[in-house]
Amino acid sequence: LRISGILRLIFLDTSTGTVGKDQFHWIEKELMDSKEKYILVITHYPLYDDFVPSIWRLPSSEERYKLMHLFRKNNVYGYIGGHLHTFQHQSIQGLHHFIVGSMYPHDLDKGEHGYLLFSIQNGELSWDQIVFP
Repeated sequence: LRISGILRLIFLDTSTGTVGKDQFHWIEKELMDSKEKYILVITHYPLYDDFVPSIWRLPSSEERYKLMHLFRKNNVYGYIGGHLHTFQHQSIQGLHHFIVGSMYPHDLDKGEHGYLLFSIQNGELSWDQIVFP
């Protein structure tokens, strides 16, 4: 999804816990064709989650490394995952890693319920965590 020639959203299906050969081929082409200043990759499983080892991130270290290499090479701004049901943000080698919880107010999430809000003003991308009262 391209937004105003500035932002590109790329969605991956990691519901099985893997990216797989076909999606790697597809995302490589999509990233090479991207001319936008900001690219966000959105999927279910995060790449990292501050716990080692963890069932809450993409299990394959080979796939995680390959994605990180692709993202650095193609100036991806951020990677957004869920699965852990909590909010986390860290920057690793210039790539923003976001983990978001659900917006559903129940005990599944750890921490506060909310969402990420991305904004573009004067050509610059910013983000905020919006917490439900």
